Amino acid sequence: MLTVVDYVSGVALLDTRLYVVYRLSDTVSVFMSDMYKEVQVITVSGMRFPLDIVACSEERLLYVADSGNLPAEQCVWRVSHHGM
Repeated sequence: MLTVVDYVSGVALLDTRLYVVYRLSDTVSVFMSDMYKEVQVITVSGMRFPLDIVACSEERLLYVADSGNLPAEQCVWRVSHHGM
């Protein structure tokens, strides 16, 4: 059973894992896509307001768009699918 922790702002799939980012969270939740069981939580230190997440199967990386608190804090985080 899944429990909603916060508003989901983005979802990406890489291999058999589903990566989820939540509004106002510095973490990426990792689920097995066939069982929807959370298997890992990746902390992205400094991430403030994730807007979306995408996965690149060629580079085996995740990219998270973060609007930050101010326009000067807007960035894209490059995250290994194994963690930072």
